[in-house]
Amino acid sequence: MLALTGCSGKIGGAVLHSLLQHSILPPSSLVICTTSSPSSHPNLAEAQSKGIQIRSSNYDDRASMLSAFQGCTSLFLVSSPQIALDFNNAPHGEGREKQHFNAIDAAVEAGVKHIYYTSLAFGSESVAAVMRAHLRTEAYLKQLHEQGKVDFTIIREGLYNESWPLYFGYYYDLKKDERSEVVIAGDGPVSWTSISDLGLVTAMVLGAPREEYAGKGEGEEGGG
Repeated sequence: MLALTGCSGKIGGAVLHSLLQHSILPPSSLVICTTSSPSSHPNLAEAQSKGIQIRSSNYDDRASMLSAFQGCTSLFLVSSPQIALDFNNAPHGEGREKQHFNAIDAAVEAGVKHIYYTSLAFGSESVAAVMRAHLRTEAYLKQLHEQGKVDFTIIREGLYNESWPLYFGYYYDLKKDERSEVVIAGDGPVSWTSISDLGLVTAMVLGAPREEYAGKGEGEEGGG
């Protein structure tokens, strides 16, 4: 059984869609772990109609995750979207990685053998808070693996093509924005990847034999 998190979000939803659309894994082998209810989100309603189990869980509630992960041998762990936790140079264990550690510890206690984690492509040692949380989570997975507690695959997702306004002066609405000119740095290329493409490739990794990607960090990015 594979536990899926983040299915009501962008990358998690795209992964779920690809798993089902391309019949990569049978619905009976999937468990969605979420804070959302099927009635509130179309992704979850569709999944439930296909026979996928839906269990309540929350990154801030380890007990809920321990219950949700029961009977699962693998976990697809989508990184927390709560980037505000990383602000103000959050010390180790207090940024988003705190939620990730909660999920990882609950998974290990529940008997999960392999964790797939969505990190960020191109990242290395960085003062950027968004990458720091990923690096801390990657290091934690490697530490637990060295202790013989769990296998892992780090999936370094590319920058979402759909998030381009973030890198263009937060220029979200071309019709309503009062600016006539937006100045960008222009100091380097950006390799974009659509969320749907990331979802498909990630789903293929999840559907492959676990040993094929065990202990690896897989990068997914566009051709720039």
